[in-house]
Amino acid sequence: MAGKTSSQIYLYIDGVSSRDLFIALINKSGQIISQRLIKNGSRTEKLLTSLVEFIGKPPQKLKGIIVVQGGGSFSQSRLVCTVANTLAYAWGIKVAATSSWPNTEQERELAHLRWQKILQPVYRGPGVG
Repeated sequence: MAGKTSSQIYLYIDGVSSRDLFIALINKSGQIISQRLIKNGSRTEKLLTSLVEFIGKPPQKLKGIIVVQGGGSFSQSRLVCTVANTLAYAWGIKVAATSSWPNTEQERELAHLRWQKILQPVYRGPGVG
């Protein structure tokens, strides 16, 4: 990440699109700087360990955390949201929700996201009418 300032880096967490955990560091234009896919990574015992290993200790300063909300299991949605809220609070940064990884370069601009101090879990999976 040489040449990048810490104020331009965001943590992206998708633990609900599948049973796997996709985490990435992205810049303010939505370009992926670094990424990792962890098989069954949304499981409780793997989530925090995977994030710490990916980000490093102590964690680098981040501008914000982006969390995918929606599908997946109800428990996964709550777990990922809780972890993102906890890290954002501890690191003094904001969080934002998205429904999936943006498809176009224009959609990847992070300015359109609704940045907040805390996210409420959102579940749009089976059984929701």
